[in-house]
Parts: sequence; structure tokens; C-alpha cells
Amino acid sequence: MRSGDFHVAIPCRYREDHPLMQFICTDGIPNAFVKQLSWERCYMEIASKQGCIIFWLPCEDRESTRSIIDGPYAMDTRGELGEWRGRMMCNKHNLIKVVVGADPEFPGLSQIQRNFNEAFNTVFPIYSSLGETVEAAVTIADRRW
Repeated sequence: MRSGDFHVAIPCRYREDHPLMQFICTDGIPNAFVKQLSWERCYMEIASKQGCIIFWLPCEDRESTRSIIDGPYAMDTRGELGEWRGRMMCNKHNLIKVVVGADPEFPGLSQIQRNFNEAFNTVFPIYSSLGETVEAAVTIADRRW
């Protein structure tokens, strides 16, 4: 990555008329991934090697809550947090870069904080705003291996 290059993979399903659709890059392969999970895993793996993975944990939108059939809020994200925490723990050279940020009211945040603190025997930083989280990720991603 050249200095100044910055690529973001955000697992959002924007409508065609959304203003951010102009920035969508599929490497010329529309619908390259059948399932969002495959897409997420691919780009998280790339970010783990070439940049930084950001986990941002917002509170659920009270206006459009999920149905009970969908399962608990942020269920997949919690599993991904655990997976990447485990990968970081097993990586003796600290080459995997992960930044976590959360709305202070995110349900279960204190447990997530305890899990990271215990895993790394230190106070693991969890940022309280999206802006702080992104700034930390850019700083960390810019560090040379």
C-alpha cells in the first residue's frame, strides 16, 4: 500500500441510489460473493495482513429492531471478535492489527472489555466514538511490519 492509499470494506447492503455506491469496488466482478459471510471473511483476512481490522459496535437502532428469528443483536460480530482476539493471542509477533470501538451503551460491552483485558493481560483500548476508532486504526495500519 502506498502512503495515502486507504481502502475500506464495510459490510453494508446499500441500495443502488445510495451516495456511497459510487465508491463500491468489486474488482470488476459484480456479485463476486454469493453470501455476505464469504465477503466479510475474505476482506477481514486481507485487512489482517495488509492493514487493520476495525470492529465498531453501535447500539441497535430502536426504530428498526430485529425480529427474534434473526437471533441476538450483533451475534455474528461477537463471534468474529472472539475469533480475531484468539488469532491475536496466538500470533507471537503481534502482526494482526485489530481496533475495537463501541457505543458506551452497547449491550455486553463490559464483558467484551474484560475478555480482551484478560487475553492480553493489559487494559485493551476500546474507543468510545467511531471517529476515535478510525483514527486509531489508521495510525495502527500505517505502522510498518
